[in-house]
Amino acid sequence: MLRVEDGFERTSKDWQYDHDRFESITEQRWRELAQIQEFVKTESCLAAFIDDVLDGTMTTSCGQCANCTGPFLPSSVRDEALVDEAVEHYRDASWQVISARYYMPEPDGGRSKIADTRKTEDGRTLTVYGDPGLGELVREQRSNGEAYSQEVVDAAVEHIQAVWEPTPAPAWVTAVPSRNDDEHVTDLAQRIAAGLGVPYEPALRKVKSTDSQHELANSYQKRWNVEDAFEVTAGVRSDPVLLVDETVNSRWTLTEAGLTLRDGGSGIVYPFALAERGKW
Repeated sequence: MLRVEDGFERTSKDWQYDHDRFESITEQRWRELAQIQEFVKTESCLAAFIDDVLDGTMTTSCGQCANCTGPFLPSSVRDEALVDEAVEHYRDASWQVISARYYMPEPDGGRSKIADTRKTEDGRTLTVYGDPGLGELVREQRSNGEAYSQEVVDAAVEHIQAVWEPTPAPAWVTAVPSRNDDEHVTDLAQRIAAGLGVPYEPALRKVKSTDSQHELANSYQKRWNVEDAFEVTAGVRSDPVLLVDETVNSRWTLTEAGLTLRDGGSGIVYPFALAERGKW
Protein backbone atom coordinates (compact mmCIF):
# COMPACT_ATOMS: atom_id res chain seq x y z
CA MET A 1 0.00 0.00 0.00
CA LEU A 2 1.13 3.54 -0.76
CA ARG A 3 -0.03 6.51 1.31
CA VAL A 4 -1.54 9.29 -0.81
CA GLU A 5 -3.23 12.58 0.03
CA ASP A 6 -6.69 11.14 0.63
CA GLY A 7 -5.80 7.67 1.87
CA PHE A 8 -3.94 4.65 0.47
CA GLU A 9 -3.46 3.04 -2.93
CA ARG A 10 -2.65 -0.57 -3.69
CA THR A 11 0.79 -1.21 -5.24
CA SER A 12 2.32 -4.24 -6.93
CA LYS A 13 5.03 -4.55 -4.26
CA ASP A 14 4.96 -7.82 -2.33
CA TRP A 15 4.34 -7.58 1.43
CA GLN A 16 5.04 -10.12 4.10
CA TYR A 17 4.11 -10.00 7.74
CA ASP A 18 7.31 -9.40 9.77
CA HIS A 19 6.44 -11.65 12.71
CA ASP A 20 9.76 -11.28 14.54
CA ARG A 21 9.70 -7.48 14.34
CA PHE A 22 6.15 -7.15 15.62
CA GLU A 23 6.75 -9.66 18.42
CA SER A 24 9.82 -7.69 19.45
CA ILE A 25 7.84 -4.44 19.56
CA THR A 26 5.05 -6.10 21.57
CA GLU A 27 7.52 -7.48 24.11
CA GLN A 28 9.11 -4.03 24.43
CA ARG A 29 5.72 -2.46 25.12
CA TRP A 30 5.05 -5.03 27.85
CA ARG A 31 8.41 -4.22 29.44
CA GLU A 32 7.55 -0.52 29.35
CA LEU A 33 4.18 -1.19 30.97
CA ALA A 34 5.91 -3.16 33.75
CA GLN A 35 8.27 -0.24 34.32
CA ILE A 36 5.32 2.19 34.57
CA GLN A 37 3.62 -0.07 37.11
CA GLU A 38 6.84 -0.31 39.11
CA PHE A 39 7.26 3.48 38.96
CA VAL A 40 3.78 4.00 40.43
CA LYS A 41 4.47 1.60 43.30
CA THR A 42 8.10 2.49 44.13
CA GLU A 43 8.93 4.24 47.39
CA SER A 44 12.40 5.27 46.20
CA CYS A 45 13.37 8.52 44.48
CA LEU A 46 11.24 8.99 41.38
CA ALA A 47 13.81 11.03 39.51
CA ALA A 48 16.50 8.41 40.19
CA PHE A 49 14.13 5.68 38.99
CA ILE A 50 13.59 7.46 35.65
CA ASP A 51 17.31 8.27 35.37
CA ASP A 52 18.14 4.59 35.84
CA VAL A 53 15.64 3.51 33.17
CA LEU A 54 17.22 6.01 30.75
CA ASP A 55 20.77 4.90 31.66
CA GLY A 56 21.52 8.21 33.34
CA THR A 57 24.29 9.16 35.77
CA MET A 58 22.42 10.10 38.99
CA THR A 59 24.05 8.59 42.07
CA THR A 60 21.96 10.22 44.83
CA SER A 61 18.28 10.95 45.40
CA CYS A 62 16.95 14.23 44.04
CA GLY A 63 15.43 15.38 47.35
CA GLN A 64 12.56 17.13 45.53
CA CYS A 65 10.14 14.49 44.21
CA ALA A 66 7.04 13.27 46.03
CA ASN A 67 8.83 10.24 47.47
CA CYS A 68 11.79 12.27 48.68
CA THR A 69 9.77 15.08 50.28
CA GLY A 70 6.88 13.00 51.59
CA PRO A 71 3.13 13.48 50.96
CA PHE A 72 2.26 16.96 49.74
CA LEU A 73 -1.51 16.39 49.46
CA PRO A 74 -3.80 15.39 52.34
CA SER A 75 -4.58 11.67 52.39
CA SER A 76 -7.62 11.98 54.63
CA VAL A 77 -10.67 14.24 54.85
CA ARG A 78 -10.19 16.85 57.55
CA ASP A 79 -13.61 18.46 57.39
CA GLU A 80 -16.42 16.01 58.11
CA ALA A 81 -18.91 18.76 57.26
CA LEU A 82 -17.79 18.46 53.62
CA VAL A 83 -18.51 14.74 53.69
CA ASP A 84 -21.99 15.37 55.10
CA GLU A 85 -22.62 18.03 52.45
CA ALA A 86 -21.58 15.65 49.66
CA VAL A 87 -23.85 12.92 51.00
CA GLU A 88 -26.78 15.33 51.15
CA HIS A 89 -26.04 16.49 47.61
CA TYR A 90 -26.30 12.98 46.19
CA ARG A 91 -29.31 12.24 48.36
CA ASP A 92 -31.18 15.30 47.08
CA ALA A 93 -29.92 15.65 43.52
CA SER A 94 -29.69 12.15 42.03
CA TRP A 95 -33.41 11.37 41.87
CA GLN A 96 -34.95 10.87 38.43
CA VAL A 97 -38.41 11.18 36.90
CA ILE A 98 -40.04 7.98 35.62
CA SER A 99 -41.86 9.41 32.61
CA ALA A 100 -45.26 7.83 32.00
CA ARG A 101 -45.65 5.93 28.74
CA TYR A 102 -48.33 7.33 26.45
CA TYR A 103 -48.21 4.74 23.63
CA MET A 104 -48.32 0.96 23.41
CA PRO A 105 -46.55 -0.88 20.57
CA GLU A 106 -48.68 -3.28 18.56
CA PRO A 107 -47.58 -6.75 17.39
CA ASP A 108 -47.83 -5.65 13.75
CA GLY A 109 -45.40 -2.79 14.30
CA GLY A 110 -47.89 0.02 14.85
CA ARG A 111 -48.77 1.67 18.14
CA SER A 112 -51.84 2.83 20.00
CA LYS A 113 -52.35 5.55 22.59
CA ILE A 114 -52.88 4.49 26.19
CA ALA A 115 -56.08 5.97 27.55
CA ASP A 116 -55.61 8.56 30.27
CA THR A 117 -57.83 6.46 32.55
CA ARG A 118 -55.39 3.52 32.23
CA LYS A 119 -51.88 4.96 32.17
CA THR A 120 -49.73 5.66 35.21
CA GLU A 121 -48.71 9.11 36.38
CA ASP A 122 -45.10 10.29 36.15
CA GLY A 123 -43.14 8.56 38.88
CA ARG A 124 -39.82 8.89 40.65
CA THR A 125 -36.63 7.03 41.43
CA LEU A 126 -34.74 7.86 44.58
CA THR A 127 -31.31 7.63 42.94
CA VAL A 128 -29.29 6.20 40.05
CA TYR A 129 -28.05 2.65 40.50
CA GLY A 130 -24.41 2.68 41.62
CA ASP A 131 -24.13 6.46 41.98
CA PRO A 132 -22.16 7.73 45.02
CA GLY A 133 -24.17 7.79 48.21
CA LEU A 134 -27.59 6.15 48.07
CA GLY A 135 -27.05 4.72 44.58
CA GLU A 136 -24.05 2.70 45.74
CA LEU A 137 -25.89 1.67 48.91
CA VAL A 138 -28.82 0.34 46.86
CA ARG A 139 -26.43 -1.51 44.52
CA GLU A 140 -24.57 -3.16 47.40
CA GLN A 141 -27.68 -4.23 49.28
CA ARG A 142 -29.45 -5.52 46.16
CA SER A 143 -26.35 -7.41 44.99
CA ASN A 144 -25.91 -9.00 48.42
CA GLY A 145 -29.56 -10.07 48.52
CA GLU A 146 -30.12 -8.39 51.87
CA ALA A 147 -33.09 -6.40 53.08
CA TYR A 148 -32.76 -2.69 52.40
CA SER A 149 -31.42 -0.71 55.32
CA GLN A 150 -33.54 1.70 57.29
CA GLU A 151 -31.38 4.50 55.88
CA VAL A 152 -32.58 3.68 52.36
CA VAL A 153 -36.21 3.35 53.46
CA ASP A 154 -36.11 6.63 55.41
CA ALA A 155 -34.56 8.40 52.42
CA ALA A 156 -37.34 7.06 50.18
CA VAL A 157 -40.06 8.23 52.57
CA GLU A 158 -38.44 11.64 52.95
CA HIS A 159 -38.17 12.06 49.17
CA ILE A 160 -41.80 11.11 48.58
CA GLN A 161 -43.11 13.39 51.32
CA ALA A 162 -40.78 16.40 51.16
CA VAL A 163 -39.35 16.49 47.63
CA TRP A 164 -41.81 14.79 45.29
CA GLU A 165 -45.09 15.50 47.11
CA PRO A 166 -47.43 13.77 44.61
CA THR A 167 -50.90 15.33 44.59
CA PRO A 168 -53.32 13.87 45.47
CA ALA A 169 -51.15 11.93 47.87
CA PRO A 170 -51.16 8.12 47.63
CA ALA A 171 -53.60 6.62 50.13
CA TRP A 172 -52.05 3.16 50.03
CA VAL A 173 -48.97 1.27 48.78
CA THR A 174 -48.50 -1.91 46.81
CA ALA A 175 -45.49 -3.69 45.27
CA VAL A 176 -44.60 -5.12 41.87
CA PRO A 177 -44.56 -8.90 42.41
CA SER A 178 -41.13 -10.45 41.98
CA ARG A 179 -40.45 -12.93 39.19
CA ASN A 180 -38.81 -15.33 41.67
CA ASP A 181 -41.03 -14.84 44.75
CA ASP A 182 -38.32 -12.69 46.35
CA GLU A 183 -39.77 -10.90 49.37
CA HIS A 184 -37.38 -7.92 49.23
CA VAL A 185 -39.75 -5.74 47.18
CA THR A 186 -42.69 -6.58 49.43
CA ASP A 187 -40.64 -5.80 52.54
CA LEU A 188 -39.49 -2.51 51.00
CA ALA A 189 -43.02 -1.49 50.05
CA GLN A 190 -44.41 -2.40 53.48
CA ARG A 191 -41.78 -0.31 55.26
CA ILE A 192 -42.31 2.66 52.92
CA ALA A 193 -46.05 2.41 53.60
CA ALA A 194 -45.38 2.42 57.34
CA GLY A 195 -43.15 5.48 56.96
CA LEU A 196 -45.85 7.29 54.98
CA GLY A 197 -48.50 6.29 57.51
CA VAL A 198 -50.70 4.53 54.93
CA PRO A 199 -51.69 0.86 54.57
CA TYR A 200 -49.90 -1.69 52.40
CA GLU A 201 -52.03 -3.96 50.23
CA PRO A 202 -50.80 -6.97 48.18
CA ALA A 203 -52.95 -5.86 45.24
CA LEU A 204 -51.02 -7.63 42.47
CA ARG A 205 -50.03 -11.22 41.83
CA LYS A 206 -47.79 -12.55 39.10
CA VAL A 207 -49.51 -15.06 36.84
CA LYS A 208 -46.95 -15.47 34.06
CA SER A 209 -43.28 -16.40 34.07
CA THR A 210 -41.10 -13.72 32.48
CA ASP A 211 -37.45 -13.27 31.60
CA SER A 212 -35.33 -10.69 33.37
CA GLN A 213 -35.92 -7.36 31.65
CA HIS A 214 -32.21 -6.53 31.94
CA GLU A 215 -31.37 -9.53 29.75
CA LEU A 216 -33.59 -8.47 26.83
CA ALA A 217 -32.20 -6.50 23.91
CA ASN A 218 -34.76 -3.77 23.26
CA SER A 219 -37.88 -1.97 24.43
CA TYR A 220 -40.17 -3.95 22.12
CA GLN A 221 -39.05 -7.28 23.62
CA LYS A 222 -39.35 -5.91 27.14
CA ARG A 223 -42.91 -4.75 26.46
CA TRP A 224 -44.17 -8.15 25.27
CA ASN A 225 -42.16 -9.97 27.93
CA VAL A 226 -44.45 -8.56 30.65
CA GLU A 227 -47.75 -8.50 28.75
CA ASP A 228 -50.54 -9.97 30.94
CA ALA A 229 -47.95 -10.92 33.57
CA PHE A 230 -50.05 -9.60 36.48
CA GLU A 231 -53.58 -9.70 37.82
CA VAL A 232 -55.24 -7.81 40.66
CA THR A 233 -56.25 -9.35 43.96
CA ALA A 234 -59.06 -8.51 46.34
CA GLY A 235 -56.68 -6.00 47.96
CA VAL A 236 -56.97 -3.44 45.16
CA ARG A 237 -58.45 -0.10 46.31
CA SER A 238 -59.98 2.80 44.41
CA ASP A 239 -57.71 5.42 46.03
CA PRO A 240 -54.43 6.79 44.58
CA VAL A 241 -51.66 4.22 45.05
CA LEU A 242 -47.87 4.21 45.24
CA LEU A 243 -46.52 1.31 43.14
CA VAL A 244 -43.09 0.25 44.44
CA ASP A 245 -40.26 -1.64 42.74
CA GLU A 246 -36.52 -1.91 43.38
CA THR A 247 -35.14 -0.66 40.06
CA VAL A 248 -36.47 0.61 36.74
CA ASN A 249 -34.97 0.25 33.29
CA SER A 250 -37.39 0.24 30.34
CA ARG A 251 -40.47 1.23 32.42
CA TRP A 252 -42.51 -1.58 30.90
CA THR A 253 -42.82 -3.61 34.11
CA LEU A 254 -44.14 -0.59 36.02
CA THR A 255 -46.32 0.37 33.05
CA GLU A 256 -47.89 -3.11 32.80
CA ALA A 257 -48.40 -3.33 36.56
CA GLY A 258 -49.96 0.14 36.53
CA LEU A 259 -52.31 -0.78 33.67
CA THR A 260 -53.37 -3.89 35.57
CA LEU A 261 -54.13 -1.85 38.69
CA ARG A 262 -56.11 0.79 36.78
CA ASP A 263 -58.06 -1.84 34.86
CA GLY A 264 -58.72 -3.59 38.17
CA GLY A 265 -60.31 -0.51 39.73
CA SER A 266 -57.48 1.31 41.46
CA GLY A 267 -57.12 5.07 41.65
CA ILE A 268 -54.26 6.90 39.95
CA VAL A 269 -50.93 5.04 40.08
CA TYR A 270 -47.63 6.67 41.09
CA PRO A 271 -44.66 4.43 40.15
CA PHE A 272 -41.70 4.56 42.52
CA ALA A 273 -38.39 2.70 42.35
CA LEU A 274 -35.30 2.98 44.48
CA ALA A 275 -32.95 3.37 41.52
CA GLU A 276 -32.84 4.01 37.80
CA ARG A 277 -30.84 1.29 36.08
CA GLY A 278 -29.91 2.48 32.63
CA LYS A 279 -31.69 4.92 30.34
CA TRP A 280 -34.96 4.16 28.55
